[in-house]
Amino acid sequence: MYPQLVERGGKPDELGWVSDTVVARVLRTSAAQFLRGPYPVLLDNFPGSLNQLELLRQEAGRLRFTLGVLELAVDDRILRDRIRDRRVCPRCHPELHSPAAVVSGDVERCRDCGSPVFKRSSDASGMHELRLRRYRVNLQKLGVTARLAGIPYRSVYATGTVAEVRADALSALSDLILYPPMKFSLT
Repeated sequence: MYPQLVERGGKPDELGWVSDTVVARVLRTSAAQFLRGPYPVLLDNFPGSLNQLELLRQEAGRLRFTLGVLELAVDDRILRDRIRDRRVCPRCHPELHSPAAVVSGDVERCRDCGSPVFKRSSDASGMHELRLRRYRVNLQKLGVTARLAGIPYRSVYATGTVAEVRADALSALSDLILYPPMKFSLT
């Protein structure tokens, strides 16, 4: 999706986030495709702003889908450690969002294909600090606004093992699915 956004004038800002105009376009043209079916859809790191929450709420309402927010919370120190150690493999995951499994003892090679792995440009320490700061400010507003609007919101503290976080997230997701739909408006 990213290359098409750039081609259509949706160049990300200095911290790598696309504009709300692009978000609205993507939601209008793609939401029906990714929201169909009986299973929940998880949008990673989205919404990132109050405007994006409202755009998502409007699209979910238009398509008659129930909306809920699942936050995976972690303190900044743990997040910084994870980002410091994260590498991506352009061969296995060309979209560069999936962390690569690295060869034991060789953090510069992909365990699955043997190709070189590297840090994403958005993981650079200066860039990451700015992104984290903006994320933290927006996150507080998102949680409060979602709850006030009646949008089910669950938070899972994601500091345990992958298996523990998965179990906690699935439990929270079950709560979101079972939560009774409500009528709401952010305006």
